[in-house]
Amino acid sequence: MLGEYIRIERLKKGLSQENMAHMLNISQAAYSKIESEKTIMALPRLYQIAKILELDMNEILKEAQWSMVADLNLLEKWWLNIKIKYRKFSWLAKKMA
Repeated sequence: MLGEYIRIERLKKGLSQENMAHMLNISQAAYSKIESEKTIMALPRLYQIAKILELDMNEILKEAQWSMVADLNLLEKWWLNIKIKYRKFSWLAKKMA
């Protein structure tokens, strides 16, 4: 996932979350949300992170793409689970009527 990729690259550079937050002019808590993927990151912020970590933007965008694919797979599984539960409930409701 993208947040994990950023965390690994940050650690390779020997930087703390506090260091990154300071360079990005945000709080450490806000930066933590980036790495834990609890916030949606805008492209300019992603570019800033790439510059700080000396990463190729293409590599970061590939990671972002894989993160989105993983999120879509989870969403698809969640939706399938809801559809299955709805069918079971619908069948049971008809039987009880």
